[in-house]
Amino acid sequence: TIDLNLPVLGRKWDKIDLNFLNRYEITKQNYTKVIELYKQKIKPQTITKILNIHESCVYQYIRDFKKSNDALALI
Repeated sequence: TIDLNLPVLGRKWDKIDLNFLNRYEITKQNYTKVIELYKQKIKPQTITKILNIHESCVYQYIRDFKKSNDALALI
């Protein structure tokens, strides 16, 4: 690349954040944390304060967890 005066592409990849989490990965992490806290009998209002997420998200995660457990119980 030096002989042909071409730009080095390495600097483009230096700008990429390797620790970036997209919203689906964050959702998975929040879901597991909410369920762990819920199993410890912690109230949803307290979970929202601990994890700093919306109360509606916490209730949705709990609802999904209960549905998945009900489906597993039927099998």
